[in-house]
Amino acid sequence: MSDLIKHIGIRIHEAVEEKNWPSVEHWAKELLKYAPQKSIGFKWLARSSMALGKLDRAAYAYNRVLDHEPDCEEAKKYFAEHSRNDLPTLAQETQGSFKEDAFHILSPDQKNHLARAEFEVATAYESVKLFAEAAEHFKKSFHWFAHPQAAFKAAEMYHRSQKSFEAMKLLRETLNANPRWVEGHSLSAQIYFELGQITSAQNSWQQVLKLDPRNEEALKNLRSTWDIAISRDTRGIL
Repeated sequence: MSDLIKHIGIRIHEAVEEKNWPSVEHWAKELLKYAPQKSIGFKWLARSSMALGKLDRAAYAYNRVLDHEPDCEEAKKYFAEHSRNDLPTLAQETQGSFKEDAFHILSPDQKNHLARAEFEVATAYESVKLFAEAAEHFKKSFHWFAHPQAAFKAAEMYHRSQKSFEAMKLLRETLNANPRWVEGHSLSAQIYFELGQITSAQNSWQQVLKLDPRNEEALKNLRSTWDIAISRDTRGIL
């Protein structure tokens, strides 16, 4: 293994001398496959991404460098020189092919570490009412480790930032994979209700009660929606 890593290092330096940045990018990915626990692969990936104008990938790679080396001056300088507005959103990054590559490269422990870190960042954003930013980081946490609480918080933050479509999309996808997720059905019902979709809200609260017959909140809210429906019918008759 050490000979292979040494060979990859030689290829990277050859590519750098030739200013062949696509080749540097390729060999950096190869290095990460065999030595994901070291920061050097992420450094070369960040450098090649910068040279190729891929700021999203550079930001991702330098974030990973800081996971390994919190005091890395190179990574800190990058983030000091690039404002948050210059960097891509999580949604853009999550859709990138490299994100999927990274998912398969990392070990379960590494993914759990990233999930916890993203959850903490999201919580910090939520505490200062930056709900859109919080939503993206909760979603990123869920990407690394599919914990229902991360999906719940992401959907809640999307809704609070006036992105209810994104909230419902995430909830539907998660509920399709886990139809017995009571909290997901409950949040779906609440969002439907606030959007004025009373019938959909009733259906979701009924799902909650099928899974948790003693759920007092669902019972209370379902009765309220029935009262609203009856009131509407009565006004129509009068």
